[in-house]
Amino acid sequence: MTSIFEASAELKVLPTAVVQQFKLTKEESVLCLGLVQGKSIDDVADEVHQPREILRHQFHTLLEKTGTDTEAKLVTVVLSSAE
Repeated sequence: MTSIFEASAELKVLPTAVVQQFKLTKEESVLCLGLVQGKSIDDVADEVHQPREILRHQFHTLLEKTGTDTEAKLVTVVLSSAE
């Protein structure tokens, strides 16, 4: 788990290749980056001034687009794709 946070600390924006690979919208990529950085959906919702329900929907879309079923798997897939 430590390597995930070390790697995510270096990640300032999602690489274009990751965004394109998973066909993420700008909003989805903002949420995804927040999750990779160890933030919660609620944290990201507060930062972008959006209702939590919208970000929860985006989270489920992220899971579908990445073929994952948990936040941990999502982060792992995104970090692996960013290498």
